[in-house]
Amino acid sequence: MTDAVPEGVGGSAGRGIDLSRVLALTEQVEAAISAGEWQHAAELEAERRAALFALLEQSGGKIGPQLRDALSGLVARTHRMIGEAHHHRRMLLMEASMVRIGRKAADEYDRNSS
Repeated sequence: MTDAVPEGVGGSAGRGIDLSRVLALTEQVEAAISAGEWQHAAELEAERRAALFALLEQSGGKIGPQLRDALSGLVARTHRMIGEAHHHRRMLLMEASMVRIGRKAADEYDRNSS
């Protein structure tokens, strides 16, 4: 899922945040989400968001077509990450519900067998 950094987008380390840093953080967030490492994903996402804001701020509001395309790709990846996180959340809620049902059934069994 690596997006190539368009030529002329981003910058050298001397110019501050560049798109390649944002993309690298995006990949790390995706990996943490896939691994179910929620705290780490949240920390990386905060860092990614700050890097993205810094990139946009350093562009001075001048977003050319190449940066716009790269940002569109990041938006799509962000939506996929949100979808995956929501899916994991639904699965955890379903598992928690099953545990509650199991405990309730076990309690009922205990009451009826005494």
